Amino acid sequence: MNKITKFMKKSKLLLAGAIFGLALATAGTVSFAQAQTVSAASCDVVNIIKCGLDGNSLTGYINSMKTFYTSGTDNGHTDLKAVYQWAGATNSDISGMTASNTKIGTLYKNGEIKVDGVVVGNDAWVSARFNNGAGFVHVEGDVYARKTTTSFANPSVAALVHYDANGQVDFAVMIDCGNAVKVTPTPPRPVLVCTLLTFSEDVINPLKYSFVAKATATNTTIKSYTYNFGDGTTVTIPATTTTHTYTTNDKAYVVTVAVNGADQTGVTSATCKVTFTTPKVQECKPGIPNGDARCTECKPGIPNGDARCNPVVPATVVTPTPPAELPATGPGELVGLFAGTSALGAVGHQLFRRRANRA
Repeated sequence: MNKITKFMKKSKLLLAGAIFGLALATAGTVSFAQAQTVSAASCDVVNIIKCGLDGNSLTGYINSMKTFYTSGTDNGHTDLKAVYQWAGATNSDISGMTASNTKIGTLYKNGEIKVDGVVVGNDAWVSARFNNGAGFVHVEGDVYARKTTTSFANPSVAALVHYDANGQVDFAVMIDCGNAVKVTPTPPRPVLVCTLLTFSEDVINPLKYSFVAKATATNTTIKSYTYNFGDGTTVTIPATTTTHTYTTNDKAYVVTVAVNGADQTGVTSATCKVTFTTPKVQECKPGIPNGDARCTECKPGIPNGDARCNPVVPATVVTPTPPAELPATGPGELVGLFAGTSALGAVGHQLFRRRANRA
């Protein structure tokens, strides 16, 4: 009986040992991603997401990121969108995250981010909910950021790395804490900006316009400019200036220009659009527009310079008016005129003497 009891005890011990060994063997097969999930279980209030991203695979982390971003909240905080946008994320970036444009990489204390052993970014800044020490910049509310080279607890951590449409890193998120990471892509991201479009009217032809575009390029080169003249006509040329002649007077047009570079095409802006109205029709004569053949006619069907424009007018004969005749002034007439004048003088003298005597 004692032998049977001892055998049963020994069997139980062996069974327990086998189960324990199986458990250890199973534990030994835990993947790196699962280990990261265990690490994320150590929640901390200084984390952007207190307990980090959920999941144990790339797809799981992506889905978790979308969920947190859409809600915008975690652990009483409502600033998640603002924090991730500080790092470079946009609404469309997050909603469009897939296994093709998002990878699991490693963020290092020296500021580098590597994916599959290749450096894809550097000069990393990491956000957190604390501000204790030098080198911090304010992000949002109680969130501050500092370079990994000035403050980073571990030599490296796992990060979710997102790529833009040009295949360059535009932001990252630390998996175990959800901290947003702003990073400079390697090589540097090309930046193409259309800054201005101006126009002027031709002095001779009022329907002809000149256009001048301005643009800047950083870490890239400008290849061409695409003009849309607003009348169904477009042109792509390497020059910054061009001209275009319209065919309709008194009509409004909207003209735009887009810049094409070595890495981007069709880049435009609100300042690269102009609106204007072509001038009204100018008339050389009432109802006849400038340029019409009738503008060079002195009379319908008769061009300027034709002899018929100035017909010869017959000279007018002027008959002179005879001078007025003076009265006859012969000797008899003169004597009579003198006698009459003397008689009147005598009468006047008599009247004058009578008035003097009365006085």
